[in-house]
Amino acid sequence: MTFFSLRAAMAHADKAGSLHVLVISSAAGLLAGSFLWRRVFGRYGVRGMLMRSGVVNGTAALVCLGNEVIPGREILWVHSVVFFLATLASAAIGAATVSWISAFATEDRRATLISFAAALAAVVSAVLGAVLGTIAQATAAPWPVMIVLVLAVLATAVATRAPDRPPET
Repeated sequence: MTFFSLRAAMAHADKAGSLHVLVISSAAGLLAGSFLWRRVFGRYGVRGMLMRSGVVNGTAALVCLGNEVIPGREILWVHSVVFFLATLASAAIGAATVSWISAFATEDRRATLISFAAALAAVVSAVLGAVLGTIAQATAAPWPVMIVLVLAVLATAVATRAPDRPPET
């Protein structure tokens, strides 16, 4: 999200009213995620949530990339779609983490593991977002978005190997 926020801020800094469009898009992504990921979890489990989250994030990167390489100015509503998709994808990560830890960890360690995972995800997200955001602000070239797309594809590929159900004991 940090990466796309910085890209949109660069593209729409001089446009009045752009902030509320992006905030509403993010809120809609959170709202849609609360319904979507519950259904995905019920049908496909944690692995399904992680895989589909990677696909949605990759789609956000593709839409952002398309917005940047098409001649002319970047379009606000396209960035709002990117914000919606990125927020939707990120909503799955926290829910999948809690569900996965709850399924595999013993009860006495769950709270610690969930807290540590949330803290680790926040730190990694902030650092990676700052690094990619700095790169994104340094150039108007589309290759920083391609890095995000590659990371989304890698995340999806790794998610295919994630254990989905606890081992039988």
